[in-house]
Amino acid sequence: EEPLINDTVVQFSFDDLSPEFSLTGTATIRWCHRLIDTPEYQAGLAFCGTHTTEAIGMYLGVQKNHS
Repeated sequence: EEPLINDTVVQFSFDDLSPEFSLTGTATIRWCHRLIDTPEYQAGLAFCGTHTTEAIGMYLGVQKNHS
């Protein structure tokens, strides 16, 4: 399998990440590298849209909820 190409827009889902954190959206691939000794890849995503960015920030604890 080939790595994802930089600047490709992809759809993602974190539905299985945590029961209290269900999030889907779009993101842009910023980098993609094959992991050593495995057929898997690791990719860096730039999340698209304010809602997604704020939700990720709150989940990671780096942004406070302003509501």
